[in-house]
Amino acid sequence: MEQDPNLSIEEKLSKVIEWWVRDLDNIVDENIHLNAMKEIPIETRVYFWNGVDILMKVINDFKIDYMVVSAGIGDIVKYSFEHLFKEIGLKPVDISLVSNFGIYDDNQRLCGFRWPLIHSFNKEDVLKNKYYKKFPN
Repeated sequence: MEQDPNLSIEEKLSKVIEWWVRDLDNIVDENIHLNAMKEIPIETRVYFWNGVDILMKVINDFKIDYMVVSAGIGDIVKYSFEHLFKEIGLKPVDISLVSNFGIYDDNQRLCGFRWPLIHSFNKEDVLKNKYYKKFPN
């Protein structure tokens, strides 16, 4: 839908938000525990772009802070990077991560997502408003 030449930007935006809200609600309905989120990158074998491991080594060697902007599930993105660092033997430098992070209840069950919703059409606005956080915590 994002690439559909027959839709206006407004129509695309509406459809993207509708899709994301529905998708995130479905994820919340699964009653996922935080520990399960941590295991997803290991069990599903998250793949990064070719050369990301080399880039991370250079960033680590020169202690460069950087930002990752993802319209994905922030917790999974975070744990994917942590898993990558472990695999390539690096201690991560601070990463500013802009993404859709979960909200967890007292039992560490996913009960919602933080807003604003990050999607392909609002990344620049989110960055301007500094809706991001650093990890490791």
